[in-house]
Amino acid sequence: MILLSPFAVGQPVPEAATWPWFAAAGVFGNVGIQFLARAYAKVEVQVLGVLEFTALPWAALFGWLLFAERVRPQVWFGAAIILGACLWAARADRRAIDAAPLVP
Repeated sequence: MILLSPFAVGQPVPEAATWPWFAAAGVFGNVGIQFLARAYAKVEVQVLGVLEFTALPWAALFGWLLFAERVRPQVWFGAAIILGACLWAARADRRAIDAAPLVP
């Protein structure tokens, strides 16, 4: 906020009716980052790193749902490929964990 505040100089103050939306965006963003930090603390990075590729499907879905953006079929096809690859990678990692010998 400190780094971006110089860009707000001279800009109109948002209407009071929009302030709860800004607060909600901050809360949801904070909660999401907290969940992500906890996930990375509990699971190895190579397992969760694959899920970073799901940003495209999420962006397309939220753009379509929240902003009524028209999403081309190629994007949905690419999103399906990405989600399938993530599920495949997660399954392969799970098999490797299950096959690993138990160390006493």
